[in-house]
Amino acid sequence: MATVDRNEVLDRVRCVWSAITGPRAAEVETAAEGTLSNGLLDRLRESEERFRAIFEQAAVGVAEIETQTGRFTQVNRKYCDIVGLEAQDLAATTFMAITHPDDLQANLDHMERLKAGEIHDFSIDKRYIRPDGGFTWVNLTVSPMWGIGEQPVHHIAVVEDITDRKRAEEALRQSEARFRLVLDTVRDPIVTIDADARIGSVNPAAGMLFGYPVSELVGQPITILMPESLRAAHTAGFHRYVETGERHIEWEGVHLRGRHKSGAEIPLEVSFGEFVSGGTRVFTGILHDISAHERIEAELRSDALELKQTNVSFSRVLQAEFVEKETREKLAKITTKVDSGFTLDDVLEQMFEAFETVIPYDRMGCALVEDNEQTTRSIWVRSTLPEVQIPVGYSARLEGSSLQGVLESGRPRVLNDLEAYLREHPDSENTRRIVAEGMRSSLTCPLIALGKPVGFVFFSSTRTNAYDDSHVESYLRIAEHISLIVEKGELYRQLVETKREVERRNAFISKVFGRYTSEAVVSELLEAPEGLTMGGETRKVTILMADLCGFTPLCATLDPQRVVRLLNIHLGVMTDVILDHGGTINEFLGDAILAFFGAPVLAGDHAQRALACAIAMQRAMEDVNKRLSEEGFSALEMGIAVHTGDVVAGNIGSERRAKYSIVGQAVNLVGRIEERTPGGRILCSEDTLREVGDIVDFDEGVEVRAKGLSEPVPTVSVRKLRFQPEIQP
Repeated sequence: MATVDRNEVLDRVRCVWSAITGPRAAEVETAAEGTLSNGLLDRLRESEERFRAIFEQAAVGVAEIETQTGRFTQVNRKYCDIVGLEAQDLAATTFMAITHPDDLQANLDHMERLKAGEIHDFSIDKRYIRPDGGFTWVNLTVSPMWGIGEQPVHHIAVVEDITDRKRAEEALRQSEARFRLVLDTVRDPIVTIDADARIGSVNPAAGMLFGYPVSELVGQPITILMPESLRAAHTAGFHRYVETGERHIEWEGVHLRGRHKSGAEIPLEVSFGEFVSGGTRVFTGILHDISAHERIEAELRSDALELKQTNVSFSRVLQAEFVEKETREKLAKITTKVDSGFTLDDVLEQMFEAFETVIPYDRMGCALVEDNEQTTRSIWVRSTLPEVQIPVGYSARLEGSSLQGVLESGRPRVLNDLEAYLREHPDSENTRRIVAEGMRSSLTCPLIALGKPVGFVFFSSTRTNAYDDSHVESYLRIAEHISLIVEKGELYRQLVETKREVERRNAFISKVFGRYTSEAVVSELLEAPEGLTMGGETRKVTILMADLCGFTPLCATLDPQRVVRLLNIHLGVMTDVILDHGGTINEFLGDAILAFFGAPVLAGDHAQRALACAIAMQRAMEDVNKRLSEEGFSALEMGIAVHTGDVVAGNIGSERRAKYSIVGQAVNLVGRIEERTPGGRILCSEDTLREVGDIVDFDEGVEVRAKGLSEPVPTVSVRKLRFQPEIQP
């Protein structure tokens, strides 16, 4: 069956409804029989049939409604399906009764404006309440069935089911909210930069890591977070990758140094990602502070000799105490493997295999003290029985428990009837669990290293009365050595776990979106702490200002998105040219660019650089206009002004927000020169001309008057340089 969309239904209803239903069709036919020809009457009937077909077959819901009462007079099948009511049910109600309360007032307000003649029709999104208590989202279009000056009687309501679209929009909003929540709460710092190496976004964890407020980092060059020694290599490598795709470092788990706001270096493990958003390349860095790991590694290295000496001593004590040949061999294997860097789990596994001839057990476990001696956590367990009720990771409160007494006394505790002990201490959860495993006796031994409680070793047996004083004394003779080995083994275990955790985190997020523009400013102020102080120094620099001619009236004819696209093409090309000539971009002023040469890095050839850059920028306009033409823009012209003079260059602003910039009369003067520069031309002051010598071919320029100067400033129009100076960015 053919279907008709909502707009077609509405248009056709407007055309034929009055003829069909204004008086009803039967009345029209009766009235027309005496005055109309049979042909005209047939056409009227044919029109009614066509309307009925459209009305019933429409892919959208259509209803005729009494304007004053809101009651339904006619509805099609699709309308019934959308609201979940049959035609006879709708005839007995009003549109107000089935409209969601939260949407009703807006609907009524539009109807009042329609009846008052303020609007001719309207469309809104609203909800209809279904009989099952749910609701259906619709796009409602209302059009009157009366002419100008007539009293409102009926109106047409055309509805389209948009429930799926609304659900998709809500799902998208929730997804974005969840993503933002993850980004803001994830413990790993995350930083995004654009293709110009400027910071686009940072999460709170990144701000805390580097000591900056998040708002202070956004828009800054990424080099602000790097030690000075890495900046040049990063800048060169990053630009090479952007241009060629050639990586100069690995992108997964690379170790780099970061720079805290205080100037301190931070060891980092970084994983990089890249994605394209709206045609713009965005790069992400997922960072992890590995300062703690480096400290642990340093401690482990410094303790290596001590650990070996301890193990040698441990071996000698064990050999002296346990004369049984088989036991001596097993303990010797343990100490030898500890010397080679055994982890804690390895040590405990070896103890489980070797100690049975010294202390009887069917189960061994080890727990460490945590949370400033407030809790104890199981880190290893092995049993000859299949069921384990106290697994690895199980933790229990230490304060006020019987285990706290074991640590304070420093002596092992023997319980030779665990079932009896549980009856006397029914609240002991640890005892209940160990009994459920099938154990009937226990020997709980403290681990105390260098006078500090570090944990427990638990020996348990399925036999009652399995332990006596000889087992206690046996353990005490080797307790200090076991404690030291366990402590060192735990350090190794933590190091391994930390590495695994870093790997899991680095795989968590691979791409983050963001989009920002501008150029990195190479800043030598951060080489020393005094570079962060406010102020600056007097420098002779050459200033360049470029501006598009006719850009302001052009903007009036374009929508904002097209204006931004045009600017991004133009400024992107010009930024590359300025950087290639060693310039520093001070500001983007709409379509204008203010750059300078000779600061922050001193350059004796700053004037030559600036003029060579200006000529290259004018040549680059061919590429800009070609790209603009491909996107439907008109060709543009750019005027460039160049002036050399003394300025104050430095960190300018406030203690909370500052930027490296220049100020002075020379900055104002270059702006005045630029105002007089026609499109496609380069005007430079005689100060710049004197600075570069006789390498410039030029024509006569104009005289420029500037505020604060009593005499006009002469300029020349630069054609070309007689030879191209060798420029190293």
